Amino acid sequence: MRGWVLGVILSALAISYARADLFIVGLGAQPCAVINENVRSGDGYGASAFTKGAMSWLQGYASGVNAIKAELRKNYFDLSTISLDQQWAHAVDFCRRNPGKDFSEAVQDMMRRLSVIPTPQRRP
Repeated sequence: MRGWVLGVILSALAISYARADLFIVGLGAQPCAVINENVRSGDGYGASAFTKGAMSWLQGYASGVNAIKAELRKNYFDLSTISLDQQWAHAVDFCRRNPGKDFSEAVQDMMRRLSVIPTPQRRP
């Protein structure tokens, strides 16, 4: 279990920093144009299998970034300050305005706008 957690942490850390030698996989690596082609105006995150998958990716990515930040004792993003509907709407709106950018960038943009919570320090 500890090895799996470390793998997730390392993967999320790699994802959270944009570097040429690291990459994002899955739906997050797709250009927003793909999101735009598969999401009709007004579709909520539960409208289709595609939107459910995209929202699942969004939530997993955000959770992974927060897990890394917590492990590194960094402030993490307060996902409770924005509803799931607002998270979805932000990502879709970003993609509509930026069809050439990747879906992961839409999620990163959403997260940058969130409040942060200080990570509690561990006692020795």
